Amino acid sequence: MEGATLGKKSIALSYAFDSREHDPEIIAAASKVSTRLVEKLMKEWPEDVHVYSINVPLKKGVENQLITYAEMIQNKWTSGSTFTVLPENTSNADPDAEEVKIRGNNGSVDTVEKSARREHVTFKWAPQFADVKAASEAAGKGDGWHVLQGHITVTPLRANFWHLPHYTGEIKL
Repeated sequence: MEGATLGKKSIALSYAFDSREHDPEIIAAASKVSTRLVEKLMKEWPEDVHVYSINVPLKKGVENQLITYAEMIQNKWTSGSTFTVLPENTSNADPDAEEVKIRGNNGSVDTVEKSARREHVTFKWAPQFADVKAASEAAGKGDGWHVLQGHITVTPLRANFWHLPHYTGEIKL
């Protein structure tokens, strides 16, 4: 988005994955199809697109999957924040165990009580991806839903904070 707001053609490319076990052949295939897709979009860039959001699932056979335009679904972190507060003097936990937690496969990340005497607070990125998966499944369409089906999605976006046109007129208190 930052590049697009500066007037540059911009692409956000994300690989969607369910596990930390990444097969090098699948990553290579995803990279090849992503490169071809980016090259195509760059050659055929329409004037009304400021930024593309591309989502590529890291699944076997990704290079043969449907590539489709998709609307972006409105995700919400319903079970908390994308960050959690770590207790004082906490070392980094095992990343594989943490991945299982944030993917929603084995419970949720524990919440930590706040201490008023604490001078420093350490946060850890710990989104509950189970929320995103549930929202994507429930949507029945859109980028997240298509990615769950194994499809590659392209969402053309405009980089602006444009108003909602149906909100008009005076506000009375």
